Amino acid sequence: MCYFVNNSTISYLQIMLNRIVQMQFLPEHLPVFLAMFQEKHPQIRQFEGCCYLALWQSVDNPTIVFTYSQWESPEHLEKYRCSELFRETWQRTKTWFAAPPIAQSSSLLVEAP
Repeated sequence: MCYFVNNSTISYLQIMLNRIVQMQFLPEHLPVFLAMFQEKHPQIRQFEGCCYLALWQSVDNPTIVFTYSQWESPEHLEKYRCSELFRETWQRTKTWFAAPPIAQSSSLLVEAP
């Protein structure tokens, strides 16, 4: 079960995993990626342990996008990363990169009111 930040769930969210992956695409492949994300995001979002999923775009360089996801635990993320859904999606996606992806996992330290 996933919760959003408030005073009663702060300790739970400290163990929730936030994942940000920066990807820079060759300009001709960005529309292809966006179409694939539109198709696949419901399946990713429905994956066990996925609490949130968003796609952000850099305001400075439109070929750079970020996936932002929240997972119930590192184990849930790892289960997704070992899934056929991830393997198929990542196999296609990585052929469209202009630069190596950068992935970061983090947990909530402080929330400013």
